[in-house]
Amino acid sequence: MKRALWRLVAALFWAFLEDLPKLNRCTELLSIQEELKQAEKAFEVDEEKLATLE
Repeated sequence: MKRALWRLVAALFWAFLEDLPKLNRCTELLSIQEELKQAEKAFEVDEEKLATLE
């Protein structure tokens, strides 16, 4: 499975390499996705801890 995924990523990379604006946009979107994941973690609430505080 990992090998198939790696092949897909490599194929996409080479396809985007020919179209630099698309490659840059894809890279930007991946960065934004990572930032959103980190932001979500910052706002996660542990409901059990919240219940004990009330």
